[in-house]
Amino acid sequence: MAVLVDLKRYAGDVQEILNRPVIQRAAVFYGSSTIRIWGQQRLEQDMAPMKALCHGFGGSTAEEALYYYPTLVRPYAPRALVWYEGDNDMCCGYAPDTAADLSCRVFQWAQTDFPGLPIIIIPVKHSPCRDLFLSQMNIYNQRLKDFAATRENVQILDLDGLLYDEDRALRTDIFQDDGLHFNQLGYEELAKLVRPALESVLDERWI
Repeated sequence: MAVLVDLKRYAGDVQEILNRPVIQRAAVFYGSSTIRIWGQQRLEQDMAPMKALCHGFGGSTAEEALYYYPTLVRPYAPRALVWYEGDNDMCCGYAPDTAADLSCRVFQWAQTDFPGLPIIIIPVKHSPCRDLFLSQMNIYNQRLKDFAATRENVQILDLDGLLYDEDRALRTDIFQDDGLHFNQLGYEELAKLVRPALESVLDERWI
C-alpha cells in the first residue's frame, strides 16, 4: 500500500497534544480537524462530567491516524474511542476502500490493546465544499458501517438529522464559511448526538 502523504507533516500538532499531561481512562476523541477544532475546552464542557481528550490533529488521514495510534491513543488507555477521520483521505488520493481498511485497522488495534473497548464512529459528514467526493465518502461510510455491524462494542452514528433539513436539503447554517468545518451551532448539535452515545457505553464508574 503506497503512502500518499508525509506521515510526519503534522508533527507540530501532535507535539502540542503530547505536551499536555497524560490522562488515562478518559474517552479519547481521535481524528482529523473536525476533532481538532472541537477543542479540548469545548469538548470537556460538552461531555462533562465524562472525561474527554481532544486528540485531533491537522487535516489528517486514516493512514496518519494509524501511524500515530501508538503515540496518541495507546498510552492513554482510553475508556472509549470516538473516531472522526476520512474527510481528507479521498482529497489526498486514497481510495475509499483503502481509507476504510486503514480506519478498521485502528479499531482492531485498539480493541486488541483494550479488549471490549467501546468505539463510537462519527461518519464523514457531507459538507458543501466536498460534493465532488460525496460518492466516495458514502462508500467509506458504508464500509465502516459494515465493520461496526460485525464487531462488539463498535457503533456508527447517524448524522442525517444533523446535516439535512426536513426537505433533505443540505444545511449550511451549521458550517463555517469554508463550507467544510462545523461552526458553533454545528458542534452543539454534534455534541447532542455524541454525548448520549458515549453515556450509553460509559457507566458511572468511568465518569
